[in-house]
Amino acid sequence: MTDQNTSIKDKAKAIFWFLLRLGIAAGIIAYLLSSYQGNLLESLGHFNPVWILLALCCYASQICFGAWRWLLLLRVQGIQLSFFEALSLTMQGIFFSLVIPGGAVGGDLAKISFLASRTPPGQKIEGAFTIFMDRFTGMLGLFAVALAVPLFAGQVLKNVNGVMELALYALVLAALGGFGAGVVFLFHKQFENLPPFAWCLDLADKHMHGALRRIFATLDLYKNSWKTVLFCIAGSVILVHLNIAVAVYCLARGDGAREATLSNVVATVTIGNTAGAIPITPSGIGARDAVINSMLKASGLPEDKALEIPLLNTAIILAYSMLGGLFFVLDSMRKKPFQKEIPAP
Repeated sequence: MTDQNTSIKDKAKAIFWFLLRLGIAAGIIAYLLSSYQGNLLESLGHFNPVWILLALCCYASQICFGAWRWLLLLRVQGIQLSFFEALSLTMQGIFFSLVIPGGAVGGDLAKISFLASRTPPGQKIEGAFTIFMDRFTGMLGLFAVALAVPLFAGQVLKNVNGVMELALYALVLAALGGFGAGVVFLFHKQFENLPPFAWCLDLADKHMHGALRRIFATLDLYKNSWKTVLFCIAGSVILVHLNIAVAVYCLARGDGAREATLSNVVATVTIGNTAGAIPITPSGIGARDAVINSMLKASGLPEDKALEIPLLNTAIILAYSMLGGLFFVLDSMRKKPFQKEIPAP
């Protein structure tokens, strides 16, 4: 088989999986809507717009922090971008994580490509590493919050029944595994001095075809900047994940759902976003909604409000994703500083 045929086959496979994930997301949303007894548009028309505006501001601020977090990681590697450039590339990554195969990975690859046009030739690899670190610190922050959920919202988890109950506990265990893996990654040199861990790491690296050691090498680039890394993780907890929870709490207040407490919403959104991080649907749409819907009902919210809130949350996510597309269009019209000019014929 030629390289061209292999490339076509890989593209076809990527498109197939993307369409499958899109179908899963649509199926979940359709299933949730099938159980809705009211008039959704009429109910949404009763939302208090002030609370929706506050939710939009919360989402905007967490995106801005995400751009700043990445900017800090770039500067550790000596790569200079303006805040607006970092924000523009972040928004474009959000857009492409929704519309191209690969989900968040696809968005990161697009982000790497866009960053390369702004990076001197000798720093392109370091630039790609910063995107991995940005993703790493954000996910570690999410897992840290998810691990605390059983401590302050255990009753909500107990109120969920059936298959969804098992799914929620599986998500908490997945967060535990993800957080544990993150700690091992951060302190891998210490773990490598312990024979049992060293053997496990070597075995894992063998099965990952050397990817684990490459991840360790990336983390070692930040070994003299651990304060920055820890700040990015802590900032992700407060200014990203808790901020998103506050946004959803604002939606609950705007919908008149007084049964929703901030602590329960934090737990609900955190577990929902953990589900959304699993690449089974584009940008977590559908999977996140199903989890949030179940946990809001377990928190005592009426069924109609428990569905309206996650759907409006998804609408906001889609709106910011589409705004990222506008950033892409505007950015395409600008000349990139490290792009070679092609002489006119």
